[in-house]
Amino acid sequence: MSVTRRIGGGLVLLWPGLAQAQQLGGGGSPNISLLRVLISLLVALACAFGLALFLRARMGQHPAPASLGQWLSRMGTSRRIEVVEARRVSAYADLCLVRNEGEEWLLACGPAGITVLRHGLAPVREDTAVAGGKDAG
Repeated sequence: MSVTRRIGGGLVLLWPGLAQAQQLGGGGSPNISLLRVLISLLVALACAFGLALFLRARMGQHPAPASLGQWLSRMGTSRRIEVVEARRVSAYADLCLVRNEGEEWLLACGPAGITVLRHGLAPVREDTAVAGGKDAG
C-alpha cells in the first residue's frame, strides 16, 4: 500500500463530517407521481412482451402475427400439423413423429435433409398403449 493512500485514509478517519450518519427520512420527497410510475411499468411490460414475441418468431416456433387481431385469432385455433414427439439420436440427427390429418409420419431430420421413414401410421391411443404394455399372465 502506498504512503499517499495511508495518509488519505487517515485523513478521512479524522474528518468528522464524513463519519456522521444521516437521519432517516431526512431527504426531501422525490416528487414522482403515481401516474408516471404506472406508465413506466406499462412501457416496460410492453417492451418485454414484444421482445418475447420477437424471440419466439426468431427461434422459428411460431411466426409473429402481423397484427394484434391475427395474434388473438390464433390463440383458440387448432393446428393441422402437430409434432407428437421428437428425439435426438445423435449430435446431428433427430427422429420426429408428426401427426397430420389423422396420419402419423416418422421422419429422420439431419444435416442432409429430412427422410420419411414411415408414413400412414394410425395414431396410437393412450388406453391401448398402456394395455399393450401389461403382461397377460
